[in-house]
Amino acid sequence: PKAHIHLPFRLTLAAEEARHASRVLRLEVGAEVELFALDQEHSLRAIVVSITGERCEVEVVEQLPSPRLPDVTLLAAVVKPAQSDFICEKAAELGLKSVHFFFAERSQHPLRGERLREKLERLQRVRDAALKQSHSPRCTSVFLHPDFSTALDHLHLAAQKPKETRLLCSVPGTEQPPEITSFFPVQSFSPTSLENSPRPVETYIAVGPEGGFTSSELELALQHGYRTAKLGSTTLRSETAAVLASGLCMLLTGLN
Repeated sequence: PKAHIHLPFRLTLAAEEARHASRVLRLEVGAEVELFALDQEHSLRAIVVSITGERCEVEVVEQLPSPRLPDVTLLAAVVKPAQSDFICEKAAELGLKSVHFFFAERSQHPLRGERLREKLERLQRVRDAALKQSHSPRCTSVFLHPDFSTALDHLHLAAQKPKETRLLCSVPGTEQPPEITSFFPVQSFSPTSLENSPRPVETYIAVGPEGGFTSSELELALQHGYRTAKLGSTTLRSETAAVLASGLCMLLTGLN
């Protein structure tokens, strides 16, 4: 639900944001800034009224309209740290609804306890930085699960909706599943055709680690209503597959 905001009002930025505004952006009094609320799908136009090295106060003068983004959720196996950061960054830039990282059976060095929490906090910091850079109107929620089964149970407690699409990107092999684009029928790639084509209400995409999902993970996904799809005829790295599949689904479900 959208919050009702009484304008104008003043607020003080967090110390880290204030330092970034004064030392990196070098903002001065009177500068116009755009603020993003991490728990709201809207941004705010504000004016800097005072700023020092550690403190920045702004006056919010307008709530900016936000575009309606498609509801696309990515389930991505944890890979190497740099590659996982890349997936998280691009998911935020694309404006995905959420990204659920999980440790697959073929993931290396699964984490537990405090180290799992630290990993999640790092991914959320990557997300926050990407939001600032991209000016995405949506804060992509980031989760980290100990295994694929936990991620599926977290997302799919309720029955599958009629217009809900659940896809699992498979590694090219003897089985030839349909191309991912075939699940989103359009006449041509144009804003008009996308607007008039039948589109799912919500889309889920699962991407495994290097080497793909195991047979038991694949069976588990099928039990949760997932259908296999391919991303061309070449074998892609996990991070490439995750970003490509996410971008395609955002486009084909209404990004443009």
